[in-house]
Amino acid sequence: MATANIDQEMEPALNQNEELLGITPSRRSPHGGVSRKRKADRSSWKQSVRKIQRQSGKAYKNTKGEQMPKRSIVALKSCRNCKFKCSTNISEIERQIIFDNFWTLDDDGKK
Repeated sequence: MATANIDQEMEPALNQNEELLGITPSRRSPHGGVSRKRKADRSSWKQSVRKIQRQSGKAYKNTKGEQMPKRSIVALKSCRNCKFKCSTNISEIERQIIFDNFWTLDDDGKK
């Protein structure tokens, strides 16, 4: 009986606290506590998935729905007049390894 009186006396104070905190009846959970919104999972959003695929060099669909091809190495041109002699110093296999390593980096690593 004494606990019932204490609960009745505390209820107006709890209601005042809820009003100060901005807790409305719609934000109450059925269990009596304050409900909280669920956290957004940004990694599953279309925009985020598209960005990750684009940054990793994979094929993806752009915002218009067009299929974009994966990144590929541009054909090696003749470097006879190049002062660095790129075609003789770097083989095709090394170019492919450099290309693959670059596209596996995250965005901060590419900067």
